[in-house]
Amino acid sequence: MHHGGWSRREILQAGTLGMMGLSMADVERLRGDSPAPRRPRAVIYVFLTGGLAQHESFDPKP
Repeated sequence: MHHGGWSRREILQAGTLGMMGLSMADVERLRGDSPAPRRPRAVIYVFLTGGLAQHESFDPKP
C-alpha cells in the first residue's frame, strides 16, 4: 500500500547509491599519487603464554 512519499524500494536505492558515493571518495583518494611504500625497519613481536582463566579474573564475593 503506497500512501505517497518514498517507497521502500526507492529508499533502498537511494541508500545504496549514497554508500557507493561515500566509498568512491576513498577509491579516488587511493588512486592519487602516493609515494612508494617504505620497507619496515623493525618488528615488535610479543609472545604471551598462558594467562588468567575467566573464573579467576572475577571475584563474586562482596
